[in-house]
Amino acid sequence: MNLNLDMEIIKSALLFGDVDDAMERLDKSISNIEYRNRINQDKRNMKELMFLNDLRLLLEGKITLKDFKSKVDALGIDFDNSKLYGEDTFQSLYYMLELVIDRYNIKYPSFDGKRCDDK
Repeated sequence: MNLNLDMEIIKSALLFGDVDDAMERLDKSISNIEYRNRINQDKRNMKELMFLNDLRLLLEGKITLKDFKSKVDALGIDFDNSKLYGEDTFQSLYYMLELVIDRYNIKYPSFDGKRCDDK
């Protein structure tokens, strides 16, 4: 898998309130990158791993969105689609994360998937 595909799956799961599915995909992505690192340590793999670990910390409520933004900016990571869509890729990610964390009151493993009376 690549980071773009994994992030799209994670984002869609979060938007629909399926935090367990998002965290499962996040864990799978982290383990895949860790496996790739054992074979061939690559700078991009390390950046992706740090990004996904920071995302996990954010969803667990251990860091704030502001901390997450500063860590991502410091990493200098770029999604393949950020070349197509520009800087808006990260800004839209931040807005989406802010929305779902507030909407579903996410501090994994606790969250309220039906907090806003979603059907």
